[in-house]
Amino acid sequence: MRNQRRTLGGIVCALLVSLSLPIAAAPICEVAIANEYGNTSTPRPKWALRECQSVAKAARIFGVRESLAVAVAAYESDFKPWAVSHAGAAGVMQVKPQYHCDPWIFGIRWCSTRGEWVRAGVRHLAELLDDHDESTAIRSYNAGVRGARLGRGERYLAAVRRIERSIR
Repeated sequence: MRNQRRTLGGIVCALLVSLSLPIAAAPICEVAIANEYGNTSTPRPKWALRECQSVAKAARIFGVRESLAVAVAAYESDFKPWAVSHAGAAGVMQVKPQYHCDPWIFGIRWCSTRGEWVRAGVRHLAELLDDHDESTAIRSYNAGVRGARLGRGERYLAAVRRIERSIR
């Protein structure tokens, strides 16, 4: 019993120490956050770093290039999880819940956590990359598949590629 308490106490203590340590970010997120928020004397927003890491993790899970997913998130929302567009797209990846979130209550589609918003956006990007070449997929993420076929989304494509080059 005494050893169990010591072990449990050690686990709790290690957990508390790990929570108090600063977040160690992946190099891609360090660069992306520095690009978005600059290298000032003030600390980077911790929420932005956390959201970037969430996007990078989801990209690994869905088989999307991390730098591409992070570049899309940087362009779409500057890693702000509370961002909402005029068209109703929300979250870090700016997805429309009625199309990309899982069904919730009474068939209504909604993402209830920040992680679900991120996964919905990266999953949508992965599906587009599976169905189309990369340029068309990126343009489709912004303008829709029909809009990309009509030639829309060129400026979006150029901006995402510019951000991706800067964070690689």
